[in-house]
Amino acid sequence: MYYSSKPTPLFKILSESCNKCFKHTAAKKVINNEKKKYSHTVLLPKTEFPLWLSGFKRVEQDEKIIKGCGFAELYEWQRKHVSGPEFVLHDGPPYANGVPHMGHAINKVLKDITTRHKLLQGHKIHYKPGWDCHGLPIELKAMAGQDVTSLSPLAVRAQARKFAKEAIRDQKAVFRSWGVMADWEDGCYFTFDKAYVKNQLQQF
Repeated sequence: MYYSSKPTPLFKILSESCNKCFKHTAAKKVINNEKKKYSHTVLLPKTEFPLWLSGFKRVEQDEKIIKGCGFAELYEWQRKHVSGPEFVLHDGPPYANGVPHMGHAINKVLKDITTRHKLLQGHKIHYKPGWDCHGLPIELKAMAGQDVTSLSPLAVRAQARKFAKEAIRDQKAVFRSWGVMADWEDGCYFTFDKAYVKNQLQQF
């Protein structure tokens, strides 16, 4: 019988039916025995670590690692104790428009690898994370499900600002849970801060 590389729906149905019919047959036992025939020759290291963690256990383990490893204190420690040349990384900010996704993870992890590598080389790290708090993506999410025409520009800005603040809070919590080395309390910048806006106007 010929089978295509992409099984048809009928083939899948028949295959599942056959598996149900013959799952307790001797033929299947022979196959299973053949599979186990060489298992004793596979010399893998033994470990007490589980192969996977449930969602609850994963969160619990993450919190244990964060508290036990002192990630939150590392940035401040190196600012006080490292006397080498300063390495400055001014973060190109993510939009404050939702929960973190894989793009955020790649961005933050790569930057964290860079700063930690420089720290190991003797540099004092000056990493400045921030958030882009303006723009259409934020306004669209803040105004979702509302009649924008009934709102004044000031009302739209107020709701967008509120939405951005909530997004920053959530994103910052996740970035900290990833162990990214930074001053997350007082070392961040936000483009909706009055001082930041004033500086931008002066520059341009």
